[in-house]
Amino acid sequence: MCLDIGTGSLALLAVAAAKAGAKHTYAVESNLEAAAAAREVIAAEKLEAAITVIDGYSTDVALPAPVDLLLHEIIGEIASAEGVVAAVLDAGERHLRSGAAAPVSIPARARTLLSRVWGVR
Repeated sequence: MCLDIGTGSLALLAVAAAKAGAKHTYAVESNLEAAAAAREVIAAEKLEAAITVIDGYSTDVALPAPVDLLLHEIIGEIASAEGVVAAVLDAGERHLRSGAAAPVSIPARARTLLSRVWGVR
């Protein structure tokens, strides 16, 4: 069983997990429009039995059962702006089965580069 935090409108990681043979994947999405779009993608892929979309933040939802694998690609325009650290720590404590593998982060790391812009008012 898998948990995809912030599945987005395409449910990319949830769909990949289902196609790779995951028993079931819970795809959590806080944006209601994105969650609705994810449901359409999942239906088009005929994966409704393998993926459940849950509306809300992973820090607020309760899953029917613990999961073996935590997936996410929560980053933001500025690395970690979307609260990835808090979400992953919470999910690890509340949603992962005891002894499960470490969370999988896609991308595995990120950095934000900033530069001064001269002459702009």
